Amino acid sequence: MVPLLKLNYTKSINKGHTSLIRPPGAVDEDEFLARCIRCGECMKVCKTNGLHPVLLEAGVEGLWTPKLIPRLGYCDYGCVLCTRVCPSGAIKRLDLEEKREIALGKARIDHNRCIPWVGYARLPELEKRWQDFNCGVCEEVCPVPTKAIHFNTYVDTQQREIRRPFVREDVCIGCGFCEKVCPVLGTAAIVVEGIQPQKKNTWPEGYFRYKQHFSTRKHRHVEKSVWT
Repeated sequence: MVPLLKLNYTKSINKGHTSLIRPPGAVDEDEFLARCIRCGECMKVCKTNGLHPVLLEAGVEGLWTPKLIPRLGYCDYGCVLCTRVCPSGAIKRLDLEEKREIALGKARIDHNRCIPWVGYARLPELEKRWQDFNCGVCEEVCPVPTKAIHFNTYVDTQQREIRRPFVREDVCIGCGFCEKVCPVLGTAAIVVEGIQPQKKNTWPEGYFRYKQHFSTRKHRHVEKSVWT
């Protein structure tokens, strides 16, 4: 095996993030590559058709191992099929509650592509109604009970409110549902980056609400954070 073929991938794992998203319950990457027999059973049972074979993203060693491509199919919050069919132990068997606590990755919002972020900045130029930029579809589909996506609400001098989404990384499980449904053409405005090794989330108590707005009198940025 030629180490240089996987140099960049190994470096990204050491940083804690990689663009490669493994199925839920996948063991640590080195062990995963050693155990996976490339049978494709996990891909066959994936309900959303989100699991696909890796080409050279993980080097030659990772060829034909499974990865999640959220733009094609997300990881269903109520599904554990791929954890039940793996014959080699590359994917650990999980019950539903265990699976829901595991973070496959973390979502990232590109402020240069997200409709509420870009639209608000270019509002006079685009000459559209400000309501057109309150997208929010990523928050609507997030399956996490407390929602991993929240909004910063901005009120300008004309009392117009624009809701800009942001990700709470401590509760995001990286299922990719938000990336799947993002209406931005081409690359989604919200993208999930895989995590190696996969981590178990610790859910906060209560429901978190967060708002940001501009003071209409002084046009001064005001930030509020409330736990309920």
